[in-house]
Amino acid sequence: MGDFHQSGIVPTLHRFPSSLPAKLESELEGFSQRRPITLALPALYSEFERPALSRIVGQLKDVGYLRQIVVSLPPSPVNSAGPRSFLPNCPSPYG
Repeated sequence: MGDFHQSGIVPTLHRFPSSLPAKLESELEGFSQRRPITLALPALYSEFERPALSRIVGQLKDVGYLRQIVVSLPPSPVNSAGPRSFLPNCPSPYG
């Protein structure tokens, strides 16, 4: 399989060489001018308590070619305030 795979309308990236990020980002910037790009970010509630997700969100703030980021979560536990308090400055259609 190549570095890029598309099944239906949802493309994914696989094993692209680390030497190509600048080229890939440039191509995504150009493509995003014609077609909006959304990142689907799966997460667990427990990940909002770990440092990795903070670093990921910090990096994503600087990505200019993403129109939106959709965080997908499993069914809500009893106390699900974590995601909303973690992403307070991110716009959401759900308030």
